[in-house]
Amino acid sequence: DWFTDSCLCGSNECPWDGPTAQTCWFTDYLPSFDHNHADARAFSVDNAIWWAQTLELDGFRLDAVKHVADQWVLDLRARLTEDVEGDDERFYLVGETFTGDPQAIAYYVGEDMLDGQFDFPLRTQIVEKVLLRQGSMSDLAGFMDANDSTYWGGGTMSTFIGNHDLPRVIHYAED
Repeated sequence: DWFTDSCLCGSNECPWDGPTAQTCWFTDYLPSFDHNHADARAFSVDNAIWWAQTLELDGFRLDAVKHVADQWVLDLRARLTEDVEGDDERFYLVGETFTGDPQAIAYYVGEDMLDGQFDFPLRTQIVEKVLLRQGSMSDLAGFMDANDSTYWGGGTMSTFIGNHDLPRVIHYAED
């Protein structure tokens, strides 16, 4: 009962977004922890704390944040604050929420959750305006100015132009 009993993410029954996003499996051989189960959540958070302390880490990258129960992220942050962070240091949590919706990304960025996320909306704008030449640099500047106020003031967003989930940017710039 520590794992979800669900369908595959991205299927008709379990789309990537929506009510099944936190329970779907990425593959049929990789079950997902049921982070709403208190014992499973505690085990997982304890394990993350062990790695942080044992290896003296200063941050984690959390993949597919929208596929994890919010309470897991809240518990992890609370435990990091209590057991790992020093008086003048914060354990950096950067997440990945694969979406173009800035508000969906911003939801997870704050004092009690993540310090930042990969900025997919900015990446989309850079590819469109710079590589595909769809719009102007003024359009990009306007987006960037508005984007700065979208996220928590204490956050550090990660600017990127490509990753393993997306086509390589060189293909957009072929012409």
